[in-house]
Amino acid sequence: MNDAIQQRPNARWRWLRVLGTLFVCCAILGAAVAAVVVINKTEPTAQKENSSRKSAALVETVTVERGTYAPRLVVLGTVQAAQDIVLSPRVSGQVIDMSSKLVPGGMVRKGDLLLRIDPADFENAVSIRQSELAQKEASREIEQARQRLAEKELKMLEGSIDGANRSLVLREPQIASIEAEVSAAKAQVERATLDLDRTSVHAPFDAQVLSRSVNIGSQVGPNDELARLIGLDEYWIMAAVPVRSLRWVRFPKVTDQDSASSNSESYDGSGSTVILRNPDIWGPGVERTARVARMIGTLDSQTRLARVLIIVDDPLGLESDAPPLLLDTLIETEIEGQPIEDVVRLQRDYVRGNDTVWVKKDDKLEIRDTEIIFRDLQYAYVTSGLEAGEEVVTTTLATVAEGIGLRKVGEEAPEDTAETSSEEVSSDDASSDENASDEASGQSESNSAGESSDTSKAEQAIDVTHTLSAVLARTVAACATSGLRSSSHSHSHSHSHSQERTPDCQAACFHGACWRTSQKDAVA
Repeated sequence: MNDAIQQRPNARWRWLRVLGTLFVCCAILGAAVAAVVVINKTEPTAQKENSSRKSAALVETVTVERGTYAPRLVVLGTVQAAQDIVLSPRVSGQVIDMSSKLVPGGMVRKGDLLLRIDPADFENAVSIRQSELAQKEASREIEQARQRLAEKELKMLEGSIDGANRSLVLREPQIASIEAEVSAAKAQVERATLDLDRTSVHAPFDAQVLSRSVNIGSQVGPNDELARLIGLDEYWIMAAVPVRSLRWVRFPKVTDQDSASSNSESYDGSGSTVILRNPDIWGPGVERTARVARMIGTLDSQTRLARVLIIVDDPLGLESDAPPLLLDTLIETEIEGQPIEDVVRLQRDYVRGNDTVWVKKDDKLEIRDTEIIFRDLQYAYVTSGLEAGEEVVTTTLATVAEGIGLRKVGEEAPEDTAETSSEEVSSDDASSDENASDEASGQSESNSAGESSDTSKAEQAIDVTHTLSAVLARTVAACATSGLRSSSHSHSHSHSHSQERTPDCQAACFHGACWRTSQKDAVA
């Protein structure tokens, strides 16, 4: 009974302590919010002085001129053979002789004997066909003699034979038959002679031997590969050109109006000049020339680029000192385009973003919009936005703004002055800037005060908030621990709770050391 009476006051005290703890927490949280508000309102702010230094940036410029320029289109091309054949025999037989030039890399001239096939069988065939021809010719002579005899007999029987039987009497059908047999025998002789001639294989044109597939003793027949030959007169280069650049390539015109029906084409020679480079094989600085021949009327199926045919005469340099071309290699081709009139030719590096150009005018920077009609590998061709005699800035500036001061290299530097909006300040130790980066650092220093003020304000608010949050967390943890221990302590030792308190309870009570501890932490 006494224990129950004593527990009621203890329960009230516990609830009072809990309510007191919540009140303290709310008070601490409110104090934190109030501290942040007060700091934001009462923190002194730095006054920004609108100062700027009138120091000119040191730059280099180029003076532009308008004129007529021919752009250069640099693309890659593949070297191909204009004449590429696989040599095959026309007759069957055994190879009995072969030229020493018929080796890979060998050079042969048109008409050179490359190899011979055994002609014995073909010589016998010619002899047989000639004998048959002689027999047919003899038969014709006999038949012609019979015809002459029939003509004499017909004169004696004049008037007794009608016209229908006259041709039979004169043996005209027999003469026509024997004439046909003679003609056939002559054709057989010519065919046998031709086969005999075909036992000798000759070069069809000036060529280089790329490969050989037979040797002496090989049995060959029609459609068998003997060797592969490449013509020496010219090579082709198939260049891949972007479609948008085709209008600047100059193609030759066919001079013969009837060329569509003729076997050969003639051109006026007005195709674009092409400069070929292959530094990997020829070395740096070595070049040779070629010409544009025609445009292939379809796009490449993989790259979707147009194909332009370039012709190279004397590709192996046999008649000149030009470096030789290698088949199937990629080669750099520089095609001279059609001239563009009334444009400014400017280095591509001098054109800035969005096709703008920096112009130095009256010692100030102007950011000028331009219209560019074409770009090649090195230059941009400007049609509008620049006039002759204007100076284009070639130096990359750290600070780019319309109207900043510029000074060319070698010009006398003006004295530096300063203008401030808050008060007039005279500076005796001012010195002229030699680079536009000094101007950027001065402007950044004038703006740093306001930014550091905002940063210090935020940092102080964050520090106070962290401190109060730590105090609040420790207080709640201590109160929760004291509540649990006091509950267990009241059940086991309720008769002595009012007299003995644990250290946690003393630290967490409303009028104990918890409040003092929180004040010390807040002050710290």
